[in-house]
Amino acid sequence: MTTDTLDTLLPRCDRADYMPGKKAFPVLMSAFTDADADAQKRVTRALLRAGEAALPSIKRSLADADGADGTVRARIARCLGRFAAEGIGEARIDMERLLADADEHTRRAAVQAVGQWKDLSEDDEARLEALMVAMWAVEPLATQRALIRSLGRLGGQRTQTLLKGDLPDDPEIERLAEEARAFVTRRLSRQGDSHLDGTRPLRWPVTMRVTCKPGLEDFVLDELRELLPPNWPTPGARPAPGVIRFPFQGRPDALFRSRVMIDFTIELPRQFTGEMAPGEAAASLLGSAPVQAIFRAMTEGQIRYRLQWSGTGKQRQDTRACVAALATRAPAMVNDPSERLWDIEVRLTDGKMDVLLRPLFEDPRFAWRVGDIPAASHPTLAAALVRVAGVDKTDHVWDPFAGSGLELVERGLAGPYARMIGTDTDAKAIEVARANLKAAGIKAALSVTKAETFEPGLVDVIITNPPLGSRVADGAAVADLMAVFIPHIASILKPGGRMAWLTRNPRKTDPLVVKAGLTVTFAQAVDLGGVFVTMQRVEKLSSN
Repeated sequence: MTTDTLDTLLPRCDRADYMPGKKAFPVLMSAFTDADADAQKRVTRALLRAGEAALPSIKRSLADADGADGTVRARIARCLGRFAAEGIGEARIDMERLLADADEHTRRAAVQAVGQWKDLSEDDEARLEALMVAMWAVEPLATQRALIRSLGRLGGQRTQTLLKGDLPDDPEIERLAEEARAFVTRRLSRQGDSHLDGTRPLRWPVTMRVTCKPGLEDFVLDELRELLPPNWPTPGARPAPGVIRFPFQGRPDALFRSRVMIDFTIELPRQFTGEMAPGEAAASLLGSAPVQAIFRAMTEGQIRYRLQWSGTGKQRQDTRACVAALATRAPAMVNDPSERLWDIEVRLTDGKMDVLLRPLFEDPRFAWRVGDIPAASHPTLAAALVRVAGVDKTDHVWDPFAGSGLELVERGLAGPYARMIGTDTDAKAIEVARANLKAAGIKAALSVTKAETFEPGLVDVIITNPPLGSRVADGAAVADLMAVFIPHIASILKPGGRMAWLTRNPRKTDPLVVKAGLTVTFAQAVDLGGVFVTMQRVEKLSSN
């Protein structure tokens, strides 16, 4: 009978399907005494696949190493730490005991492991923090470094007090303490209720930048003119494709009444940095009274943010400098990328600094979108198609290529209608469309069928985003489909009826439209992220 050795088992450890058994555990554990670091990592991955069954062997090896070379116990402790990180069995209980181990290396391994634990309860965090803070005064420098790193990840008030005290004169401790202070500040800030409130009016004008799909700017402008008071300056500045800049004052959430815009940011006045370093210059602007007033107008509680830079090659350094300066200038601001309420973009160009503030409101407009499919419209594009089609309460509406139902939902939300129908050849798409319509409270008859043969009866309006030949069908198939579909819809539309749709190649579809007795009365190029299409309104004129 062949007896396995560590050399014969190691190659198996690299296989994702290898699950070591009880007989293999003692052999594998020998790696922590005799093998190199790479072999120990390979063994640990294999033992993790065995799960809780491997824990007794790990604990025996740890006990057998008691009094031996401390580095051996530390290696085994690091293996146990991986099990604790995954929450396997009672590994966390065993790991917590090692915080009081007689061996310094093992205690350090336990401290490092505890800092990796996720999903701890508040009581567990408080207990572990108390244990590690108590260790601080009696541990050597190397373990103190590990303590600061782990306390930064799970500590609270005790850790904050520790970090405010006298720390060893050590560059690494200084660096780790700076990171830990930031982490602890974030954690403590999350204990209160911090959120954005768009109902609070801005009582002075700010420069607002609204973004949309390039080509849809005029639609957004029309919406803004409907939203803003008549005496306000007319929006119209377009600094870039898909961007509209205008003065705004009032409730920020009013902008969500525009269904064609994508989002909005506040553009701060351009600054000249002069001799100031980027981080210092950004902090000076962000901490100023006018900018703090903007943050305060929309934020309840801590102003949690993330900094993004362009035009600087020292992003981390500039971020640290800005965060440190803001901690003094504006204590309510907390650099907290994972739980942020604001994105702050800083652009540096030839001594000039442009800053954009993006409040991360939860967009209320498209909460109905509970499902999606590949190649579906963006909701704002669907809203633009509805504006092109127009709205009348007597409309009989058909979407021949309904997909996930976005155009149908947007038409339903735009105003009353007499009847609405959606078809698609994809049963899964119709299922998703049904869920979206239900979430939006919109009624429409849906069926799985081919658009080019379906007979919905005469309709007033067709609103659709057909296959464009870029993601869901090849160009030849789309061309063949259009050759049949366009004459068909000409027979379906009532005199005076209209269709709002997208075409990838109007040079090919326009002749088909004309031949079918229809007329293109509106056309606008739209950039769908590098894919250019033309949005059209096609009408069946009464005289045709």
